[in-house]
Amino acid sequence: MDKNVNITEIKAQTESLEAENVSPSLPYRLNPNSSVTFTCLWDWSDQQNTSVTIAVHTAQGYVSYATQVTPNPVVLEVTDVLFNELDINHFNVTLRNSELSPNYLNISRIALTLENETEVAIAGTEMEPALPYSLTPGSAMTFQCPWKWNLYRHKNVTISVHTLQNYTIHHTTVTPSPIKIVNAIFDSGNTNGFNVTVHNSESYVTHVNLTEIILLLETGTTEGIDGTETTPQLPYMLEPDSTATFICPWNWFDYQDKNITITVRSAENYTAQLTKVTPTRVSLAIVSVLFDPIDTTTFTVTVRNSEFSLDDTQITQVAVTLENGTVTEISGVLPVLPYTLASDSTAIFQCTWNWTNYRNRNIIITIHTARGYIAASQYTTPPAS
Repeated sequence: MDKNVNITEIKAQTESLEAENVSPSLPYRLNPNSSVTFTCLWDWSDQQNTSVTIAVHTAQGYVSYATQVTPNPVVLEVTDVLFNELDINHFNVTLRNSELSPNYLNISRIALTLENETEVAIAGTEMEPALPYSLTPGSAMTFQCPWKWNLYRHKNVTISVHTLQNYTIHHTTVTPSPIKIVNAIFDSGNTNGFNVTVHNSESYVTHVNLTEIILLLETGTTEGIDGTETTPQLPYMLEPDSTATFICPWNWFDYQDKNITITVRSAENYTAQLTKVTPTRVSLAIVSVLFDPIDTTTFTVTVRNSEFSLDDTQITQVAVTLENGTVTEISGVLPVLPYTLASDSTAIFQCTWNWTNYRNRNIIITIHTARGYIAASQYTTPPAS
């Protein structure tokens, strides 16, 4: 073209860009046989990995279009944050640049925002490795960041990761509580209580005042333990690097073999949690199974109710599961079922079942009880002699 054109408008996906967001500014006179590169401010974060059409309009009525696929989105993520009790002057943050990212990222700055919105700058030159750091697609790096976090316990902190490419991510986590539940013991021989052991970190600066023990049941309901009835009683001052075991009264007879979450709270708003499964009070086991190679119409099974069972159990059924999954209930059992088996005792049952055509095959023998407890074991029938 041997005439000037006056570029008056640039559109991205039919969206007209403001003149102040285009450099050089519009309108722009473009001479014959010349070109110009415009820098356009336009947020295309929601247009990543899509076809974008750019239209350039002139005062003379000419329009030129170009379509291009934008790059894949950058996928930078925090995969792990570690506050180590043995190093209260640092924390570790692991960053990963996804293999789907179109390019490397230059990690330029890491900062923290506390619950009161105070920002804590992390000195990049004191990090290991130091910043800035180039993170290529498909790679990860763990950065050791200097920050004395010992007095900022059990609180939210937001980690912000900045890049030279103006891409920023945020990750919120909680700093460690100084208290930890070391163990909880439910003794199957005593369903009237349990023990919970709590430790105060050796790196913490002072004692904690333990005030509450709370139970969360599978049903979603909570039950508080009366602190005046625990041994030792609550509240309780737990010094740094010390442990205390609390004997807690709570009848869990009707809450066996279920999840329970124990929470310990302190006056300083610190908490510690541990989830356990309560034991069952019946410990039933198949001791042995005997098949007589000559008599292929019966077998005997010996069953024991452990000394750890809290009371007697009623055996209601003996069943055999074949290799194809077929389950056969044994109808002829001596002694006759149901049969009450006392704790710390054993019984031998003679079971009528014709296994003549089921020699040298795997079976599963299952003992059922009235309360739903079962004992099961796999055995192999004898081969033909």
